[in-house]
Amino acid sequence: MMILNKSYNKKYIQQALPVAIAILMTLNVTGCGGSDSSPSSSSIPNPPNTNQPTPSVKPLTSVSGFYHLQGDVNRTINVGEQVGFLAVQQAGKIFQDIDSYQWKVIHGDAKNVHISAEHQPASSFVFDKPGVYTLKLTVQQRNHYNAPQTIDTLLYKVNVVPNPSQQKKARLRVDRVATSNGTVSLYFDTGEAISSDQWNIVQTSGPDAVISQNSKSELAQITLSKVWEDEVLTFEASLKADPSVKDTAYILLRPGSVVKGDYFCDSPLSGQYCLSTSPLNHHYAYRSQSPVADLLPDCVMSYKVNTEGLCHLAALPFIGQSTEEPTIDDIMDRVVVSHDWMGENFEKFLRNYDKHDDFKRLLRSTTAIVISDNVKPSFYWGGTGTMYLSADYLWMTPEQRDTLTDSKDYRAGYTKKFNYFFDFDYEKDNRSVLYNKDYYPTHASERSRSLQTIALPLASLLYHELAHANDYVSQQTLASTNNYSIEQLSKLAAYDMIGRNGYQTVSSQLEESYPLNNKQLSDLAQVWYAGQTPSSKQLGYSGKQVAEWFFSGRANDDYGYYTVQEDIAMMFEEAMMLTRFGVNRYVMVMDSKTKRPQIIQGQKNRITDPQINPRVSFVVSKILPEAQLQVSRQLESIRPVSLCTGTSYFDYYNTNCHSVNSNIPYSMKYRQMVYGGKVDDLGRPLGVPRHQTPKTPTVAEVNFLKGTH
Repeated sequence: MMILNKSYNKKYIQQALPVAIAILMTLNVTGCGGSDSSPSSSSIPNPPNTNQPTPSVKPLTSVSGFYHLQGDVNRTINVGEQVGFLAVQQAGKIFQDIDSYQWKVIHGDAKNVHISAEHQPASSFVFDKPGVYTLKLTVQQRNHYNAPQTIDTLLYKVNVVPNPSQQKKARLRVDRVATSNGTVSLYFDTGEAISSDQWNIVQTSGPDAVISQNSKSELAQITLSKVWEDEVLTFEASLKADPSVKDTAYILLRPGSVVKGDYFCDSPLSGQYCLSTSPLNHHYAYRSQSPVADLLPDCVMSYKVNTEGLCHLAALPFIGQSTEEPTIDDIMDRVVVSHDWMGENFEKFLRNYDKHDDFKRLLRSTTAIVISDNVKPSFYWGGTGTMYLSADYLWMTPEQRDTLTDSKDYRAGYTKKFNYFFDFDYEKDNRSVLYNKDYYPTHASERSRSLQTIALPLASLLYHELAHANDYVSQQTLASTNNYSIEQLSKLAAYDMIGRNGYQTVSSQLEESYPLNNKQLSDLAQVWYAGQTPSSKQLGYSGKQVAEWFFSGRANDDYGYYTVQEDIAMMFEEAMMLTRFGVNRYVMVMDSKTKRPQIIQGQKNRITDPQINPRVSFVVSKILPEAQLQVSRQLESIRPVSLCTGTSYFDYYNTNCHSVNSNIPYSMKYRQMVYGGKVDDLGRPLGVPRHQTPKTPTVAEVNFLKGTH
């Protein structure tokens, strides 16, 4: 493989995505002292020496005056109390293209300070010990030379006093930033499970927002209005039985940028596969010292990403064009996040759960990995060659979870018109991998997950999305550019690699050699997953008819009938989970006419069906040839097992239909009982979306792009 010299990347950065900053603005920043130097801590006023509680934050020390602080200012802060600080842009001084926010503790022990969002302009802070702490926020923007320019530096001295009650305070989590017309979540954590009728939440300041409380939990969703400059919204939550148990949270509401990217939902070209801009957080390279850190976010996760500004491969090559055997460090250099914990948890997973090097090899066919709350559900986009992962799969602590927003998969209601539905589950050791009390803790005080708990669901997601990446851009396709010059690569965008140099996509080869031939199921899949209106004939199909069609066919999952790309991804995902992790997959058609859905027909490990086996072997040989032998041996050693017809979710792990299953799994308990109103229309807990079909550039986009690169 040709190794791209890092200096060449720098040479072409400006050609890839020039940063548009007005000269006058640059001069103003420089003239206002906007360098990277900071005033000494001695210039910050000290709290008065008194036994009385003192204001915890002294008046703002701002280098340039572009930002000022709001939130929990000018009041006492207790140990263990959650407080919020928000850097608000001064009216008339709007910077939309900020490249970097950085909160740091520059005086006091940083280990005693928990910051929920170190790289966002608004964040929650919790101090574990009393003392005096100095916080510093640095705001940077790249100038027209692509060099970082400090826009403003804020310094605050915080006095933290012992908690007089020594009791854990309630927390309305978390203080955060959002954009116009967005929806965010706030969690009221009192240390115990509570329902919506036990607590109140009200807005006390800022532009009007709509508050919706979940009927079964401590969650509230806040729908925000449109603003034209930075605004601060304040919310207060309290227990009805004891109003003294209360807390306040702040939302920094920012104007939305003009969306130009075709993969954003606000774009007229986006279609149904798109990325939400509500709220579009600030995103940044997880590793600031990455060779491509300065252009990575703008290339793959910016409102500016569009048909006029896709980065070329001399600036941002596929990982497999830079190294034939990427290391974890190579991969982490390509990660973009909205919060540090997302990158940290992803790296932990790779270091502990990729012993066969599957994910490192599969990631060769990506240019970057984006992990964000804005991504729901996860998807791969051929336009940028990037995998976009929902952060729902990666959180491990309550503090991490509370930076995310609950949202419903838009496809959940598409099957409501039928009296049957398809469902699936992954099981290992007679326990559901997805639906269990560890993966879905029941309330805020228990919302912690181990790396082991999130590993298998995350692995299945990665196998699925990376199947899409390697379908579009195979290792053979990447190898065909080995001898390309930098100048040749500078004329190619990621989408140009799809089917390049005569190498067909794996999906087109599968469709030619092993097609799915059931038109009824293919047409129904457009209803189930694309929201097409069903015909009267389709509504007349019985669940038994549909089950007979499916289980006599050659797809391992109904999603495979939606597109050939999903057919490939579903087969690859199931085969790899069984081979590498010993995880069994169940697929079933359920009768929804009864109060407790019952199995019409189902199978365990359908991927091993002799009708499907040759298709799976073909797919694995093309996508990950290093694993083909192991997968073939595994599939040949197992045969699918029929599930017991007429049984419920409680019993489907039991394939002995003549005896009672004494080991009832948690699966349906958590779908029907614990979550109640927090399940989707298929009975799945919210936040477990089906995967997303990759978005391919349209013909119009491709024609336009051909003249751009």
